[in-house]
Amino acid sequence: MWIVGNKNTNEILNNGFASHNKTLTQSELDAFKARIKTKFAERNNLQEGDISAYWINYNLNPSSDHARILSGDEFTAVWSNNEIVGVDFTVEDTKGWIKFESNKNNIEGDGVDETIITLTVYESNKSTIKTSLSTVNPKLVPVQTPNGIIKAAMSVTNGVGQLVFKKINDLPLGRYVFPAKDKYLWGYRVWEYTEIDVYFNML
Repeated sequence: MWIVGNKNTNEILNNGFASHNKTLTQSELDAFKARIKTKFAERNNLQEGDISAYWINYNLNPSSDHARILSGDEFTAVWSNNEIVGVDFTVEDTKGWIKFESNKNNIEGDGVDETIITLTVYESNKSTIKTSLSTVNPKLVPVQTPNGIIKAAMSVTNGVGQLVFKKINDLPLGRYVFPAKDKYLWGYRVWEYTEIDVYFNML
C-alpha cells in the first residue's frame, strides 16, 4: 500500500491504495515509487521532487496500519526530513462512539406494540458518556428498512437520546436496523447497531 503526499504542503494526495501484497525487492520498490511520483506529479500539477511516496508492506504489517486504512480509519502522515515515514491514527483513535440499544428486538406490526431505541454517545474510551453533548435540534439517524433507507429524528440530551418505534402508516413488516450500517454517524464511530424485527401475528 502506498501513501502519497505533497512535500510543499504535507497534504496527503491519496487515502492509501493497495497495489499488491507481495514483498517488493528494493529495485522493484524504487521503480514503483518512481512511477507513482510521476503519476501524482502530473495529476496535481507538481514536480516529481514535490512528491513523497511511502510504502506499507502488507506482509510485514498485515493487521494494523494496512488493515486500518483499508477499513476507512482516518489518519495523518508522519513526516521527517520532508518525507513520509509513517502514519498516525490519533485523529481516529480520539473519536467518540455511538451505541444503539433497544428494550426489545421483536415487535408486532399492529401499530400498538413498540420498542424504545436508546442511543448513547461515549468518549473514545467507550466507558465515559459524553454528557457535554446535547442537541438544540433533533439530529437525523439513517434507518435501514425492508424498502430502503429512511431518516428518524432523535434528540440527544447529556449524551443520551431515545426514540419510541412502532409500525405506523405504510412502514413494511420486516427488519429495521438503527442506524443503517455505516462506520460513522455524526462524526462518531458506531459501536453497536440494534435490529428490530416487525412481524405480523396471525393468531
